Amino acid sequence: MILKKIAFLILISLISLKGNPKEEIVNGLINEGQKLAYNFEIDKALKTFDTLIKKYPEDARGYHYKSVVYLWYYLGNGEEKNFDNFIKYSEIALTKLEDYLDDNPSDRLALLLTGSNYGYRAIAFGKANKYLNMIWASQKSNSFLERTIDLYPDSYDAYLGLGLFKFALSQVPSSFKWALNMIGFDANRDKGLLYLETAAEKGFRSKVEAEYYLSQIYADFIFDFDKASKLLNSLNQRFPENILFQYSAAVLLIKQRNLDQATLLLKRILKNKDNSFRQIFAFSNFLLGDINFRKNKFSEAVDYYSLFINSKTPPDYKGIAAYRQALSLYFIDGKEKSKQSFRLTEKGNASIDDDSYAERKGEEYLKFDITTNTAKMIRYYNYFHDNKLQLAADSLSLLLSADLTPEENAEVNLYLAEISVAQGDFEKAYSFASTTINSRIKNENWLYPFACYYAAYSKFKQGDSIKASELLEKAEDYNDFDYKSKLTSLIGLLKAKI
Repeated sequence: MILKKIAFLILISLISLKGNPKEEIVNGLINEGQKLAYNFEIDKALKTFDTLIKKYPEDARGYHYKSVVYLWYYLGNGEEKNFDNFIKYSEIALTKLEDYLDDNPSDRLALLLTGSNYGYRAIAFGKANKYLNMIWASQKSNSFLERTIDLYPDSYDAYLGLGLFKFALSQVPSSFKWALNMIGFDANRDKGLLYLETAAEKGFRSKVEAEYYLSQIYADFIFDFDKASKLLNSLNQRFPENILFQYSAAVLLIKQRNLDQATLLLKRILKNKDNSFRQIFAFSNFLLGDINFRKNKFSEAVDYYSLFINSKTPPDYKGIAAYRQALSLYFIDGKEKSKQSFRLTEKGNASIDDDSYAERKGEEYLKFDITTNTAKMIRYYNYFHDNKLQLAADSLSLLLSADLTPEENAEVNLYLAEISVAQGDFEKAYSFASTTINSRIKNENWLYPFACYYAAYSKFKQGDSIKASELLEKAEDYNDFDYKSKLTSLIGLLKAKI
């Protein structure tokens, strides 16, 4: 998933050299083009790099930067012509760099730029499903960047690419780690994070990119929303026209349950008329669908989900969008109106937790009706996501006195445990989670390991690390359940604290 975050933004890795008139001109043009690119003034950025190429056609940097802008376009809209242009200018840059390295094998700048360009190629080939080319380019990138750091430890821009690869590959399931080792990849989460923090703090041209990717890692993998927010707020202040930074800030606001502020950002994005980044626009509609769903505004949610599902974008998250659209239609008009959307839940990306869950539930609700208590539970849990914690707790608690099935009872208690953690009431959280752990669960297998986690977290906050560790072991021993990757990250963070 982190590679999909990489897919929205340029990685520009180049250090500034001073001391002669050419370098001052070259770096001045790079600075200008980079600033324009960060502020999403793409056409102006391309013209700036064209000026660099025209003035110094023998210099690889102009071709490199122009290739990266086309990569940005390709990752933003998936158009083959942009992939072709990226490959064209990337190959020109690499040819010039490799010719230069033949005579100057230890040149700092050439090593750094070559490693960066191969990293971009790996990203482009991955997007194009050319996986053998992707692996080969990844190996080349790592080789050049590792050599750069070995020879010049203060080449802090090189730490960006290495950090991204090390962190991203650390998320690969353990059963595949042997394959990474065989081809020479060091998948190290902690080292990857350290490298990215180094690039963010000390990098020259990599600083902005490192700050952005760190914000995504803090938000999605470490769940440190305060650190992520600080970075994204700074980026948006410096580059107010960058809709990727705005979109990422909106995603974070939703995680923080600040739906109103997220709505303002997303609607601002959709006012942009540049169709080069239609994927961002499509996902903005998806998020507005989610926001309205969480606010129990189901008619508005249906409209935004429709815009996303019908967009010409990859299948990622279209399964969960169809599922929530189906629920919205069910709440508005009943089962018949929702069937078509439930059928669309299979159209998502099954490798994504949300889409996998949506497909399973879509199949279930096509066969069986949604019970009245389940419908209430969904609406009441939405209050939690809208930051109405006490209303959510009170409403869900009332359901406990209803005629719930064992599975419904387990799910309600898990939601109450999550809400209690958010409220800082760890005694209640442990009690609710324990009820779920001891419940008879048949279909919703994810309830048990998540309940073990919330019980462990509560015990840790109460100072009982031994009991917390025991509960985490139970969660880790469980297999084949929804949202496993999310829980794996949560468990890893809590184990580190213990």
